[in-house]
Amino acid sequence: MSSLHRTILLVDDHQILRTGLRQILGGQWEICGEAENGQEAVEKALSLKPDLIVMDISMPVVNGLEATKQIRHLGLPTKIAILSMHDSDQVAKQAEKAGADAFLTKTCSPNELVNRIAGLLDTNKSTTTAFCTNDNASTMSD
Repeated sequence: MSSLHRTILLVDDHQILRTGLRQILGGQWEICGEAENGQEAVEKALSLKPDLIVMDISMPVVNGLEATKQIRHLGLPTKIAILSMHDSDQVAKQAEKAGADAFLTKTCSPNELVNRIAGLLDTNKSTTTAFCTNDNASTMSD
């Protein structure tokens, strides 16, 4: 399957960040939708069934960790990459516990984000879970 046929849902409460992510990722993958809080993310995950969700943590209504838990509880096979301003091992572990497939900080470079998403969407690779903060990087294979 070509990368343009892989779909991504962007979830962040800041429109400017979703617009920037659309510009960075939209050339390689189809951005199938956007949500501004975790409740909308769960609803759109169910209706759009994206291949991947790029999810913020700190959002109104339902935060990104709780939305991730809800999406996992629904049994959706969607990959979830948490993209957060929180740069700590503790938050990365919370994301992993919630069911996220990757954790990146908003200080990562556009190339790092693209490479990490490409790795998550590459169906030819074994499933890999990656959690990175500026202080620590770890990768776990299923």
